Amino acid sequence: MAKCFQESHEAYNHGNRALAKDLSNEGKQHQRKMEEYNRQASDWIFRGSYSSSNVVQLADIIFF
Repeated sequence: MAKCFQESHEAYNHGNRALAKDLSNEGKQHQRKMEEYNRQASDWIFRGSYSSSNVVQLADIIFF
């Protein structure tokens, strides 16, 4: 995500507006996915997936 935004800024600064827009859109798509995955993980944790235990196994959660 951050790489797309950084490359977008570089492309914009070099005058390549079309590439900058494409990279920005790609970064935004990655950001939306990350936010959705984080929301799903939060729901999963607080829903009580480990209701029989007070331990949350972070190894089971994927973060981007």
